[in-house]
Amino acid sequence: MLYKEKYLKYKKKYIDFKKQSIIKGGKPIYYSNDKNIHPGIWYVDLSDQLCITFIKDNFCKGCTKLRYVNLSPLSNVISIGNHFMSDCKSLTSIDLSGLTKLETIDDRFMLGCKSLTSIDLSGLTQLNNIDELFMYVCISLTSIDLSGLIKLNTIGDRFMLGCESLRSINLSGLTKLETIGDYFMWECTNLKSIDLSGLTQFKNICKCFMQDCTSLTSIDLSGLTELNKIGSGFMVGCKSLKSINLSGLTKLNTISDSFMGGCRSLTSIDLSGLTKLEKIGYDFMSDCTSLTSITCSQKLKKELIISNSNLNEKTIKYIITG
Repeated sequence: MLYKEKYLKYKKKYIDFKKQSIIKGGKPIYYSNDKNIHPGIWYVDLSDQLCITFIKDNFCKGCTKLRYVNLSPLSNVISIGNHFMSDCKSLTSIDLSGLTKLETIDDRFMLGCKSLTSIDLSGLTQLNNIDELFMYVCISLTSIDLSGLIKLNTIGDRFMLGCESLRSINLSGLTKLETIGDYFMWECTNLKSIDLSGLTQFKNICKCFMQDCTSLTSIDLSGLTELNKIGSGFMVGCKSLKSINLSGLTKLNTISDSFMGGCRSLTSIDLSGLTKLEKIGYDFMSDCTSLTSITCSQKLKKELIISNSNLNEKTIKYIITG
């Protein structure tokens, strides 16, 4: 049975969007789903809902057989609620490029969409906030492009935690982004590289930023010129990491505990550009078993040795600058 035939079969009984829309001036202004979408639905078409401006919570939550949804007419939507399409386990692709007025996405956006392999966010040029668990455990997704989100200011916790097939992410257009929450891309185990150079307004890295990204070989933070704090567990367990560029972090004031613990392939690190760094947490680079040299100032050397017993002069060669 074709998706559309399956949709038409269920439409009369389960999906009457006009009845579920709040009417103002004879026109629906937002779609609100309580429990009327049948979890067995295969196809959802919103082509007659041009006036909707808000999509409330649980839009298609738990529609485990959903394979197609047409959102292209929703050019007036400015906000999407919680659990937009969470646990739609059969959905393989979604196109959000038509949501050109969308400003906020609440939490659990597409949590647990385990078959999702493609998503188009290119039209979300007005989006300023993404809440937590954006695409948590979308285990089949291999790439995502966020470069069109030019007004994005905040990304919530656990952004893409557990997206184990992810190999590439484009963050190049996020020049207004200031904050990313905890566990940004924890356990994205197939990601080999990431370019953060476009995040020129980024001020705070929260804890466990990219913990256990076990295939990551390099990372460049040199463009984060406004960064003032790195939270705990920054890149703990990135065991394949061989290169990190910190040269542009001239405003960085604080690095919390367990900065890069367990980065066992890293042989050297240059901290000479961290001229404003005042506080370093414990276990800065614990269990970095291949680390042999650190380039830094004399003052920073003393801080490292005091707070990290493994970074003593017997095991590490210090190259002093300044």
